[in-house]
Amino acid sequence: MKKFFTSISFFLFFTLSLTQTRAADYYWVGGTGNWDDYANHWATSSGGTTFHSSFPSSLDDVFIDVNSLQPSDTIFFVDNQNYVHHFWMDPNLNYTFFDVLPPITYAQLIVTGDLFVGGSIFFANQGISGIEMIMAPSSPSATIYAPLTAFASFNLQGPSTITMLSELTVYGYIIFGSDSVLFKTNDYPLECGQIVYFLPGNYMLVDMGKSTVQIQTDLFIDVVADSAHIIFSGSGAFTVPIKAKKLTIDSIAYTNGYASSRLKVEEMIIKGYFESNAIDTIQKLTIFLSGDFNSTLTCDTLILANPNNFFTFSSVMVNNYMATIASPGNLIYVNNSTSSTLQVNMDTVCLDFMELKNVNAVGSAVYYAGVFTNDISGNSGWIFTSCSPSITNVWPGDVNNDLIVDNIDLLLIGSGNNFTGDIRDSISILYIGHPSVDWTTTYANLVNMKHGDCNGDGVIFTDDTLAISQNYGLTHPAIHDDQNANRQSTISSLQSLARENFPEFPQSGIGAPLSFDNIGSVLTPGASYALPIHYGTPGGIGDMLYGIAFSVNYDINQIDPNSVKLTYAPCWLADTSEMLRIERNDIALGKIAGVLTRYDQQDMLGAGEIAVLEFTVNSGASGNIQFDFSRTLALLSNQSQVLLQTSPAVFSVVTGIDEPPTERYSISPNPSHGIINIRQSGKLSDATVRIFDTMGRLMDSEIKINSSATTSLDLSHLPKGIYFLEINSERRERDGADRVGVNW
Repeated sequence: MKKFFTSISFFLFFTLSLTQTRAADYYWVGGTGNWDDYANHWATSSGGTTFHSSFPSSLDDVFIDVNSLQPSDTIFFVDNQNYVHHFWMDPNLNYTFFDVLPPITYAQLIVTGDLFVGGSIFFANQGISGIEMIMAPSSPSATIYAPLTAFASFNLQGPSTITMLSELTVYGYIIFGSDSVLFKTNDYPLECGQIVYFLPGNYMLVDMGKSTVQIQTDLFIDVVADSAHIIFSGSGAFTVPIKAKKLTIDSIAYTNGYASSRLKVEEMIIKGYFESNAIDTIQKLTIFLSGDFNSTLTCDTLILANPNNFFTFSSVMVNNYMATIASPGNLIYVNNSTSSTLQVNMDTVCLDFMELKNVNAVGSAVYYAGVFTNDISGNSGWIFTSCSPSITNVWPGDVNNDLIVDNIDLLLIGSGNNFTGDIRDSISILYIGHPSVDWTTTYANLVNMKHGDCNGDGVIFTDDTLAISQNYGLTHPAIHDDQNANRQSTISSLQSLARENFPEFPQSGIGAPLSFDNIGSVLTPGASYALPIHYGTPGGIGDMLYGIAFSVNYDINQIDPNSVKLTYAPCWLADTSEMLRIERNDIALGKIAGVLTRYDQQDMLGAGEIAVLEFTVNSGASGNIQFDFSRTLALLSNQSQVLLQTSPAVFSVVTGIDEPPTERYSISPNPSHGIINIRQSGKLSDATVRIFDTMGRLMDSEIKINSSATTSLDLSHLPKGIYFLEINSERRERDGADRVGVNW
């Protein structure tokens, strides 16, 4: 058989965007030196000996690479203001130092284009020997890539949109030095001392996306953060409205007396002291230390888990559940200095372990405060008698309580991870009915969260997934009395088929496609294939997702049912260390079930491969072969449902003729920490890999890859750097070899 090959090259976006010539290219050479010493340090090429006649201007691109510096070298600024257009530093540079020389004690590096700092670079601290990084784009947009460098300060100038392409650390402030600046974290982590404006202006906004943003002190810029996790790690004040998915207060934070600083947050966790003077709306509020809400607070769920600390308020409305988590002798101080109003829209409110003062319980609910609650004074609407919570059975593994253990249940382990409640009398995953006290929280489909605590230890955690694996496919009756508590259920295909419906989750308003990748239109009898499964809009900006469960139906007369499997690898949704996953193949029914979910309460924005369906075509197959989805459910971290748009994949079976080439390769993760996975899609075939460095030198002997969808390679024996993998496999069209760039 004649061998044919194809050639494909992959490059990083930020490398391309930073190497376009605008005016002149300046390359630093000669090691330690002064920024303005152009005759000895600013060459016209990498490592070159032809020098520029001036130091860089705001139109010139600057390149500092492995021919520029050694780790012990330093570049000194001798002028207060230093301009460049694009600023690029090689990822292989580490511990390069920027500093200033007397008589100046302070310098600015003003970047009018993109900033790419690939290695570990030290910029002198703010103040004495200080360097301030200023992004002042000459075009409407600019990017920042600096994952390993901690800056002293950042000054953002407009009119422009400045976007992070990596995590960013700033010891001091991120300051908006002019108006018309949109700063986008682009879902990457951000850590800084404070975010403020220099002078009041128009349209100064931080779009935090779904980033984790840690701020030491103050936040004085308007924020849009629909999916962000914001952490005040010091004593923080904010004077702006915040719209966020998750807001965590780790220390002290307050609105600084500004009633306009209202919160519109899906989940807020107070681990320190928080004071608000605004009208706040928080879907779920959990207080572990102290909270003081001086205006109006509206919640869906309010959990007070702060014994020996206080919760004070003016007016609180809870639309779903309110709970107190404390103990006798360790009370929660709900002590208001003036009369306050509490309204919980439930039939019965069952609380205890409080010290109540000036709390008026209103509405149609019946409010119980247990025998461990102290009635100080000024309270009304309370019955100071304990009430008993509901006791029903938990069947370990049936997390959504739909009478069967299956892949859907794993989604709720992921979204409920680290939630806590009462410990069961029976710490076991044996598949019997375990009587259990209702927790004070429910999933979004109103199933009590105690069902997620499969082993009964009082916390939903990743170890509860063992119950799903052990009891997968088992069903149970919808009976919860003691007489039937020990009834053992058995697998029933008829019952499994009947369980196509499950309790509804609220709709998120997000719709996204779930589809099979295009690997061609024909299949060959006896051949094996890898068919990627994609989530999200191809070529779009991405779709939100936290976890997804689905089943794929196949024809057991056309497909070898023993060959069918689902595989998962690091992808845009989660790395393997950040995901829970399972796959179960029902050979009799011709259906394989899969699920993939995060467990850190952080939604992801993206699109592309989430799993791969592997299968072998029967040797006697003919006609058409179809794969389609069933029993699908996609959730966000708040358990709201993504409306999936599914479509089947249809192939024709051909014999006696060659088919078009369909095999393709991808590499993940990239950049790598040493281990890479080579993913093959389409028709599976044997291949070989050769590894080259950027100089074209062969770094390893030829490595053989068997005909499997995923092969792992260990590159940790190679020095860190950029390498090219050349993948050769039998093809039937054009000459060449897949060459993929990898950063290790």
